[in-house]
Amino acid sequence: MSKTNTDGAAHRGHVGGQDMQQQETSGHINLFEQNNKKIFCDLFGMLYEARQLLFYQVNKTDPDSFNYNARQTILKLLFGFTEINDQPFAAKIAIYKLDQQARGCVTFVQELQLIEVLVTNPIFRGQGIGTQLVHYATNTLKAYAQKNNIHKPITIQALSSNTPTCNLYQKLGFTPTSEKDIQDNTTSVVTMHLSDTIDTTSNP
Repeated sequence: MSKTNTDGAAHRGHVGGQDMQQQETSGHINLFEQNNKKIFCDLFGMLYEARQLLFYQVNKTDPDSFNYNARQTILKLLFGFTEINDQPFAAKIAIYKLDQQARGCVTFVQELQLIEVLVTNPIFRGQGIGTQLVHYATNTLKAYAQKNNIHKPITIQALSSNTPTCNLYQKLGFTPTSEKDIQDNTTSVVTMHLSDTIDTTSNP
């Protein structure tokens, strides 16, 4: 299992709540371009809210104690890289956009075949946005692995206490493979790998 710096960069999963109800949405998904200041602000807000929630779930302390280093980690992610096991990796961000607003995003590391963060704007949850973003990420990762002859399973992680998130990932074809306790055995992180049964008919 991948270890990250203290604010938990690699095992967020979909901390933004469940995304089980499939409603029709008419936005589109594309890779984030840093020069779009409006989308940059949308993404920072969503990632900040999600990271605060994760911080509270893991540390059981006031989310307002979210520190400077955590904010720096979000900014690094928005500029295209992340740190896992204290090693830097290039990170991709795909955004779900509608009406010039980023309503959800997924970040992933192609070399590691890792989906790192999945989050949707709280206002737009329950519309299937998270599901579409996971499909986009898995398709992109599969294409990269095939092109570069990488033989690793696509991996995603979530807190075991976040039952709706774990259920969503399993619904999308991910199978739990390991679980590790954190924070004095009060919380655990579930690692899931993508099975071959997922429907990835929509290409990125």
